[in-house]
Amino acid sequence: MNLPDKIFGIETKGAYERALASSKSEKPEEKPGIILPQSDIKDPENYVISRDGLLYIAKNKIYHNHNWNDTHKLLQENNRFMLTLPEMYDFIQQLKEGIEGLIEVHNVSNDIILIDELIKIYDEMLKIGNWRAEWLDARFEKRKDGLYVHYDHRIQQDDSLKPLKTEKLEDCVREDCYVDLSSFNKQGMPIKKLNVQSYVQGKNIYYWSLVNGKVARLFAVSAGAYLDCSRDPSGLDDRLGVRAKFFSSPKIR
Repeated sequence: MNLPDKIFGIETKGAYERALASSKSEKPEEKPGIILPQSDIKDPENYVISRDGLLYIAKNKIYHNHNWNDTHKLLQENNRFMLTLPEMYDFIQQLKEGIEGLIEVHNVSNDIILIDELIKIYDEMLKIGNWRAEWLDARFEKRKDGLYVHYDHRIQQDDSLKPLKTEKLEDCVREDCYVDLSSFNKQGMPIKKLNVQSYVQGKNIYYWSLVNGKVARLFAVSAGAYLDCSRDPSGLDDRLGVRAKFFSSPKIR
């Protein structure tokens, strides 16, 4: 049987070959940002996939009533780590965008986290209420040539705690004041001072400026939420914990 040269305006010559080549080149659609959970995460529904897909961040805090150094050790015994300042800031923005319906936020089981649950996490970090706090992975040092931030700390064989990264601080706010919650540099430090005297959740946060030898934490009280970069690492409280993170791949630890 001979086929006509054209059917519905389409040339039949070579059509089979073109269709076969097309079927080989096409790939199934991949949903962006979906990562299989690590085998050492026993409760993947309790971890949030970060926006860049590199981290699994806990919905709830753990290891209360431990100082900053001991908290690092407890985390790393279970392949978990403390959030850095930029990771904390980006997590807050991710939650906010999810609550506003701008993005979908998934847990490590790849289920969409409902807005009510996102609000619960967001409020626990920032809402006015009873005092609670969480450690952050940042320690500050004053040197002859300026101020530095140490982060990504790891436990060494001699049980000491050393940073993988040390950077000279970029321009940032250097006084105690309210700062814009949407204006932070890549080191997670605030860059925009606000001339306001009251707290508005999601808009601003009160910043306690960095102090040599001190570390960072986020806390909230009846007056508002605070980014405190002047905290003694030896401090502890039963309302002070940590929000653990896993890396999505062991290669980036």
